[in-house]
Amino acid sequence: MITASLNSLAANLPANLLLALVKNEKWTPEQGLVYALQNPKQQEKVNSLTELVNYLPPNLQELALQKALAAARAIQDESSRADALSALAQKLPEVLPEALAAARAIQDESNRAKALSALAEKLPPELLPEALAAARAIQDESNRAKALSALAEKLPPKLLPEALAAARAIQSEYFLRALALSALASRLSQMPSTELFPLWQDTLHELSLHTRGDLLQDIKALFPVIFALGGETATAEIARAIVDVARWWR
Repeated sequence: MITASLNSLAANLPANLLLALVKNEKWTPEQGLVYALQNPKQQEKVNSLTELVNYLPPNLQELALQKALAAARAIQDESSRADALSALAQKLPEVLPEALAAARAIQDESNRAKALSALAEKLPPELLPEALAAARAIQDESNRAKALSALAEKLPPKLLPEALAAARAIQSEYFLRALALSALASRLSQMPSTELFPLWQDTLHELSLHTRGDLLQDIKALFPVIFALGGETATAEIARAIVDVARWWR
């Protein structure tokens, strides 16, 4: 009876405690695996198995990962399932398409943006168009800005115009557009000037339709683009123009 109770308690241990017992050699990795597999909470099972893999002998690593994948797929909550698949993707890159699909299926936009942001660094080039489409589909501008910002550094040149259009379309007065533009600016500045200049022209025209305060924030966010196109001369002229406008409208 006591042994059964202890086994039940061990099987319900959170992942961090289970891993601590293995690290401190209180349990062997094989014992940790046994208890992890018995955990009735799918999320904790995924976490435990994913963390244990590095301590297991090669012949048990594949078993642990496959059991973790099965547990992740069994999680009912959409956001938790996406989180579990995202964490598992570090060990099993082949599940990244499934993880992205799970993230896209999340109904709550805040959780969807969070899941997309967590996946951003792990996605291979072939999945980035789908991830960008998912970010653009987010209606809430705050969450869309966060998702776009997370993806920005990974986007290839061919997707940058689409991402820039999505950032420009943000209408919020709370500088969310500037947040997304700032994240994209470094990647945009690396584009050939022949491709970047028309994008800059269209962007500047669109941004000029906003309030003066918003425009200044947006220009600040895009300074790497201005410098890439015109060097120190262009940035100095922009700075002088800002000072002049501020003086005229005091």
